[in-house]
Amino acid sequence: MTVLAKWDKWDEKGVTVLGHVEKGSFSIQWPISQAIWNDSDIKFSSVLSSSLVVAILGYFETMVGVKHLATKDNEAPKPNRELVALGMVNGVTCI
Repeated sequence: MTVLAKWDKWDEKGVTVLGHVEKGSFSIQWPISQAIWNDSDIKFSSVLSSSLVVAILGYFETMVGVKHLATKDNEAPKPNRELVALGMVNGVTCI
């Protein structure tokens, strides 16, 4: 994106460009601090239950896609292979 912004002169076309960033002006931090865990306003049980529902729905969505593609090509569905591929994609995306 940086190369495109410079090459196409986005700043002259009205797009706000960050500009020069000084060395040491940012740091990478863990997004959840100890103070957040101890905060009584945050209900982690509701967050964890929601994340469990999202994970289950993601699993079912993947399995429906696997079965659809397998029946389309007259092959036996291989859900383990698809789940390993999905896990690899998620791992690479996280990195």
